[in-house]
Amino acid sequence: MLRGGVLIGQGADTCVYSPKIDCVPGTQTPDTIPDGDYISRVTNKKTIDGEEVVNQAEVKQAIHRIQEKYPDKEIEKFFNVAVATCTPMFKDSDTVRPCAANNNKIDTSGQKNDKVNFITLRQNEDVRESNRSNSETLPQLRKLFHAVAYLNNENVIHTDAHFGNIAWMGDRIVMHDWGRAAIGIKGFKDFVDGWGLLNPKKRKKNKEFVQFKGPCEIMETCPINLDDDMTSHRFMKFYDVASLAAGGEKYGLLSPDVVRTFASSMEKLWKDTTIPIDDMMPKIHESIDVMFDNNQLATSSRVRWEEWMALKKTKKVSLKLMDKPGVETKINAQVVASLGIWAVFMIDDTTKRILEQSGYPFLTTISNLNPPVVVMYFPSNLNRGDPSKVIPKLFIPIEFLYKNKVTVEELPVSDLSLSPDSIPSPPAIKRVAGARKLSQTNRFCKCIKKVRKTFRNEKGPIAVCVKSVLWKQGRTLRRFKCGRNARVITQKRK
Repeated sequence: MLRGGVLIGQGADTCVYSPKIDCVPGTQTPDTIPDGDYISRVTNKKTIDGEEVVNQAEVKQAIHRIQEKYPDKEIEKFFNVAVATCTPMFKDSDTVRPCAANNNKIDTSGQKNDKVNFITLRQNEDVRESNRSNSETLPQLRKLFHAVAYLNNENVIHTDAHFGNIAWMGDRIVMHDWGRAAIGIKGFKDFVDGWGLLNPKKRKKNKEFVQFKGPCEIMETCPINLDDDMTSHRFMKFYDVASLAAGGEKYGLLSPDVVRTFASSMEKLWKDTTIPIDDMMPKIHESIDVMFDNNQLATSSRVRWEEWMALKKTKKVSLKLMDKPGVETKINAQVVASLGIWAVFMIDDTTKRILEQSGYPFLTTISNLNPPVVVMYFPSNLNRGDPSKVIPKLFIPIEFLYKNKVTVEELPVSDLSLSPDSIPSPPAIKRVAGARKLSQTNRFCKCIKKVRKTFRNEKGPIAVCVKSVLWKQGRTLRRFKCGRNARVITQKRK
């Protein structure tokens, strides 16, 4: 007997089952589908957007229409839509684990005439849960952004474009879950009205959801009434792309700087009504390319800087600044933190004087500065109280650490161009039996806890801590357990 469909997930309105749920005989459209690995996405037939089968059929038709219009572009392959629909027939084994999506409760077996079963090809993990490298993810994400821009240009908006609704399918990233798609200007205006996006207070609250963050931040800078058809039509052209850009920033795939630049470009494009609507699409695609072209180095730089900083925070380092042609400024500083695109260091009065003599600017804010600039930053309370007690900080664009503009001669770029100062070894401590192993365990587990915050997977922190804690002792890791009854088992490094 075949195993029944197992609930493998649920979204806001959708219950997802694998294998696919059976159809009531005679209700499947089309009658036959190609062989494949399918799942079922079950929703209500009628939703706040209307007839769900009709809505998603229009989405599918629009995607196909775009592909025919641009036969030289890869568009259809980046969208995972249903291959067939039917009325679901649940077996007892299908409902062992009930689904309770919004207004879509399924906890009994039998024929569900108020539901629709969207039979869809199985995809892999969502991008927000993926452990794939940035070098693999970014090129595919770029292609998806372009495909979504073509879809938005066809007046079809996903409206729920976050990184839980884009997933890997083989070697590409696809957009899925079309339950909240908005079709045409009326559909978009209904969506905006339904979520209260015209209300500044609700808009501010909705920005907590990443799918609203990008578009709502643009709306905050443009107090324009979206009830107007023309204004709404222009805003539709990039809505989902702005949502995805915010998601890319949240998950560390796109730097805040390039996302802000993209949002600023979209704001100007939206407001400039001298640009005809039909001329907006090329400019949107151009802005997407700029976002990814400028992001490649910044993203890899940020990941490596955060890894390094997690181990070296508060350590003193030696820096060699070479951002000015023919000028090298060598200084000492202390690692502090990150702030957006900036690596932040604390400096003393000696370093302050060296930077002054080299002509580096002293500013009280960096909010309006654009890289490439190395700046001195004083806290806003510089003129309050005793200025001599204010500790100056040095802000360096993170990407400079990988452009040989901040280096130490002895170290390769892969070491972040930062060199820890020599620190005297502590006096020898008499240890009791077993103390070395306990100390090693504590140091390793403390490192794991600290570094884990900067990684999206478990292997990264382990690799960093093995190198920084164990290799120094000529050891490598066999196995470990942190937390209660922590224990680290090592072996001699070959």
